[in-house]
Amino acid sequence: MTGFHLSLSLLTPGHFRHAWRLPHADPLAHLDVDHFTRLAKAAEDARIDAVFLGDGPALGVLRAPVLTR
Repeated sequence: MTGFHLSLSLLTPGHFRHAWRLPHADPLAHLDVDHFTRLAKAAEDARIDAVFLGDGPALGVLRAPVLTR
């Protein structure tokens, strides 16, 4: 395989720890499938070869009540 390939890693919620302070930021976007669809389409438009959606080691606070049933 020859050439240069670009891949994008979309970790939730990201690496910029102060992004929640940005006026246009949605702090719950990482829970929305449409958010990742928009990001994947943007990557496709930018001719990115691969997109990796990393998962997390925990379910998070919003899912915790399900575990108590």
